[in-house]
Amino acid sequence: SSDEEENNDGKARFEAERDKVLSEIPQALKDKFGTIGFCTVEDDDDETKVYYQPVLIVNPFEVPPKPVRDIYWMDMFTKAKRSKK
Repeated sequence: SSDEEENNDGKARFEAERDKVLSEIPQALKDKFGTIGFCTVEDDDDETKVYYQPVLIVNPFEVPPKPVRDIYWMDMFTKAKRSKK
């Protein structure tokens, strides 16, 4: 049926995008998916103050698509790719 073909096309597009994105992530980072770490963050009121904030390193395809993957994660990923060029 037409709906089934559309679903298969959508699934194929999603899988192709997923495979492309994951292939661009260094293996060392992929090995950290699911781990907790810490990053430094500047205080909004006083840029001289820095503190540590916990982070969870995630596989972008194991989180909800909106807004986590499609907006926040992909935006950071795109910026990181650009900064490496």
